Amino acid sequence: LTPEDNPDVTDNEEKSDTSYYLYNLETQQIDTFDLISFLVGSAACEMPASYNEEAIKAQMIACHSYYLYCKENGVQVIPFSGIPCPGATVRDGSRYAIFLDFSQIHSTRLLRGVCCHELGHAATGSLHRVDSPYELVERSEYRANRWAAETYLTKEAFREAFAAGCCELWQLAEYFDLPEEDIHKALQYWTQ
Repeated sequence: LTPEDNPDVTDNEEKSDTSYYLYNLETQQIDTFDLISFLVGSAACEMPASYNEEAIKAQMIACHSYYLYCKENGVQVIPFSGIPCPGATVRDGSRYAIFLDFSQIHSTRLLRGVCCHELGHAATGSLHRVDSPYELVERSEYRANRWAAETYLTKEAFREAFAAGCCELWQLAEYFDLPEEDIHKALQYWTQ
């Protein structure tokens, strides 16, 4: 959410570009964070403190990049239950929203994978109706997966993972903290 979207910020409060606004599912309120709190909190939600320091820094950069992309591109992220998959991207004119069904997302690893994929739909504009022909659906899904690979699972990132000794699919999934299926799709993209 951007400061303008935050109904809990009154006119008397300062609306700062350095504030981060996140919806808290437990309290059903919008919480405000400064940059450091946002980065530390997002990394703590994604991986234990025992992880390699460079991996934690990379996680902070990824979370910050995701947040900024959504903010700069007007992409709203909305918790919503009852959709047939963990995430769905919807367009209304030139605005996008990503709906996440947290009842289907049981780990932060899956949440990261869903968010990367759905951002791919928003970034490429590759959307389809639920009842679209199979070929159109697959084309949209391919474009979203391609964007995720080119943005988050780059050739350079895979080279670093291989250099760190991660060669098996499960090791790469742990290294990137993404579902094995997402790693597999990215590897297929880069090796085709």
